[in-house]
Amino acid sequence: MPKRKGAYVLFDSDTPASKIISVLMGHHAKIAADRSITADIEEREDADPKEGKSKYGSVTFADPKNKKYPLDTPGHVRAAASYWGMSKNRSMYSQEDQTTITHRIESAEKKFKIGKHADK
Repeated sequence: MPKRKGAYVLFDSDTPASKIISVLMGHHAKIAADRSITADIEEREDADPKEGKSKYGSVTFADPKNKKYPLDTPGHVRAAASYWGMSKNRSMYSQEDQTTITHRIESAEKKFKIGKHADK
């Protein structure tokens, strides 16, 4: 049986792929259902929320407090995923904020059927 260790799930090397997928999907469902993931994101000192709002208008942002990573169009979602994929951009956020922003970007990708959700 797998052991959960922080954000990691460890499996024995002989665990079948179907079992791994089943366990990981179960963990994913629990995380997705956890409303605490949408907790407030900390405001960053280096961000100017007014700049994001004036540039993009009143749209949904992956980081709404700092008005970063707009998610209103497929192009913006792709750009958000690309920028968010850079460790230098994620490093300014706490682990909880990183989880929240990642979840929001993935939800937008699913909505627009882009990225890993393109075929679904």
